[in-house]
Amino acid sequence: MDVLQMLGLMVHSLRQTESGRTVLPLASVYILLLAAAGHDLEHTGKGTDLVTNTRYSLSTFYKAFGEDSPVEVSHAHLGVHVLRKYSVPADGSVEVEHFFKQAILSTDPKSQHPARLVRELPDTPSSWDTRDRHTFLSGLIRLADISNPTRVFSVSREHTNDVTNEFWATGDIMRGMDMKVPPQLDRRLGLLSKYKGQVFFIGQIVRPEVESLRDVASVLDGTTGADTTLEGLAALLDGFVSKLETNTAEWRHVAERHMAERHVAERHMAERQEEKEGRG
Repeated sequence: MDVLQMLGLMVHSLRQTESGRTVLPLASVYILLLAAAGHDLEHTGKGTDLVTNTRYSLSTFYKAFGEDSPVEVSHAHLGVHVLRKYSVPADGSVEVEHFFKQAILSTDPKSQHPARLVRELPDTPSSWDTRDRHTFLSGLIRLADISNPTRVFSVSREHTNDVTNEFWATGDIMRGMDMKVPPQLDRRLGLLSKYKGQVFFIGQIVRPEVESLRDVASVLDGTTGADTTLEGLAALLDGFVSKLETNTAEWRHVAERHMAERHVAERHMAERQEEKEGRG
């Protein structure tokens, strides 16, 4: 539910103006929040490489039909099934289901960078059509999905530890199946790899996404006129950038401390070995 919580924060920052108009229709926001709640529907807690190579996996079925994002497609179709079960929307709109799927598919790490698509939107949000609004919203859910490093470090680190344990468990299974284990899933690389991996994740994946959306929101805020504003979102994302800088420094400090402690431990071990050999 962390993705839903973060997305709710970003949506809330899109302030409604005195004219009563907003850049995002409430119906679209509602579907986006539902997509956030269901974007990992029936997730097994295992990595994509493992899931798509496991017998009887629904993701394996979609992979066999050439889907580029089989895991996310699986979540999206299950989510649509739930929407239809509870008649959301009441008119069974195909457009709503399409946007619901689009939002979930945008959380695939291998999908096209939503922030780049947002940059291509018209300069005036009030002129956006349905497709433009959905593109913008997809960028928000993509960011919400990778937003853990934008939280307070103590909270972010706890979540990172949980995810790392999940990754390592997946890697253990893959190794037992004689599958190639990606570095981020390889327990044998140790804690230092995890710490350095967070620095890479923040700098190369999360921060570019945050900055792209922040820059777009900042530019659009100056062109919206009297009917809409993205000022709140731009300020929120600017705060995210500052938090990413702080957390990057924290992870580097943790990595340096870990290396120092390991160096001391290795030195003590060598000294004990020398003493043992001397007594022999």
